[in-house]
Formats: sequence, structure tokens, C-alpha cells
Amino acid sequence: KAQWARDNADLMRGYLANRRAKTGATPINYRKVLSSRDDCYLCGLDLVGPIHVDHVVPLSREGRHAETNLQPTHAACNLRKSDKLLSELDWYAGPT
Repeated sequence: KAQWARDNADLMRGYLANRRAKTGATPINYRKVLSSRDDCYLCGLDLVGPIHVDHVVPLSREGRHAETNLQPTHAACNLRKSDKLLSELDWYAGPT
């Protein structure tokens, strides 16, 4: 799947643009999101290493692509969370 996405970058850009448009996407200030906290909102540990910006309510669950739905997290925590809601995680550290 990842290889196909790399080989078809133009198609992926179009797909992602359409997906963002359907979810009411607005321009995001990622620097503001990343500077909003020094710890991972999922595990509570300091943000070091690869960092992702996670949709708290996943796009696949009707979440919005907006700054209010984004939080910085460790890449590993974000990948582990996948498309789940916080209430579905038995390892979630606490409130955001």
C-alpha cells in the first residue's frame, strides 16, 4: 500500500485533497499545534523523536481537519492509536 502511494504521488495528492475537502478542512498552522504542548497527548511522555500531528477524532470517524482536532504525539503512539477514539484505547494516559 505504501509503495503504491509512493509510485502514484499525483493520485494520492488528489485523493487527500478530496478527503480534506469533504471534512471541511481549513488551513492549519502546524507550528502552533506542535508548540501547544511539550508532551504526547496520548502517553503523557515528553515529545522526543519522530513526532506526528494526530486527529483526536479520526477523519474516518467524522472528525474535522482543524486545529481544534489536532494534537502532537509520538509517531509510535499515533500509529498505535490508528483510527480509534480515545475511549477505545486501554492505554490512553488521560484527558487532552
